[in-house]
Amino acid sequence: MKTTTQMFAILFSLFTSSLWAAQYQVDEIRVYKLQHRMDMMFEGNITKTYTVMLGRGGMTPKRQEGDKLVPEGEYILDYKNPYSNFYRSFHISYPNADDIKRAEAMGVNPGFDIMVHGMPKFLEDLDPILDEKTKDILFRKGDWTAGCVAVQNSEIMEIWNNVEVPMKITIYHQL
Repeated sequence: MKTTTQMFAILFSLFTSSLWAAQYQVDEIRVYKLQHRMDMMFEGNITKTYTVMLGRGGMTPKRQEGDKLVPEGEYILDYKNPYSNFYRSFHISYPNADDIKRAEAMGVNPGFDIMVHGMPKFLEDLDPILDEKTKDILFRKGDWTAGCVAVQNSEIMEIWNNVEVPMKITIYHQL
């Protein structure tokens, strides 16, 4: 039989090892839409890769408000939002100067509120009763956002703990 001190030591070891496993350095983020991939970069090297879900409007670059497309270009993650309608989010500084110029030329509003986020908050009530396989199936059913970049809740928490804002994010069509 283990003593309380031994049990505490075991639990502390498990807790800290899981924390260390999730830590990595980031100085830039790259998203590759066609590959549904987001790379965390540090000094030009990939430190972590995530599978992402994107806007349900397709793979072309965002052009206007409501098109449900993910923008392409260079942006900044400019703030963290713990009060999002999703399980945590990072705001992407869309539209940039190029996006605004293009929208003005088209006579449309470029849109706003593009984020990197977790799952919708309404699914949180289901979280305790769904196993990881079911959550993964629901998440990867197809692109479902309104123009954002989405990851699993456990992944957005990992990103939240490793990414400081402001942080450069570049969204590409493909590798």
